[in-house]
Amino acid sequence: MRITQNQAVMVLAVSLLVAAGGVFVQVWAGAEDYPLVPPGGLLLLAAGALVAWRPRLWAVAIGTVLNLGLSVGAVLTPNVGDHFAHGNAGIVGGTVVQLAAMACALGAGTFALTRSRPGRSGGSGRPGGSGRSGRSGRSGPRARPGTTATGSRP
Repeated sequence: MRITQNQAVMVLAVSLLVAAGGVFVQVWAGAEDYPLVPPGGLLLLAAGALVAWRPRLWAVAIGTVLNLGLSVGAVLTPNVGDHFAHGNAGIVGGTVVQLAAMACALGAGTFALTRSRPGRSGGSGRPGGSGRSGRSGRSGPRARPGTTATGSRP
């Protein structure tokens, strides 16, 4: 099966939203190292919504870079190890979901960004887009050779 760029963009959006859900599950389960409204969860939620709402190259880049920064921060802090040793199923499960979704988002975002090099997207700013609305430059319906646009012969 071949994965298209548009599929990768949607995987990125869903993964960011799932990662935000993982953060909120940890807060709900009682993780002490999060404030009541965790900024990382809000950033992941906003980035996922942005990518889903506007699947453009700039939105994909914002979501991917933001996810990369939060992923590095999540791995470097001792909180992740504390969560795994906690024993609370909600905290452990939320951490696993968050980290798995962030890894998936990182892969999908990287895939989508590497597939949208200049010259491949046609300059539309949409990952995988051609800059056109799917037509070949004609303004009316396609006519078969030897017929008019309405389908009748001259």
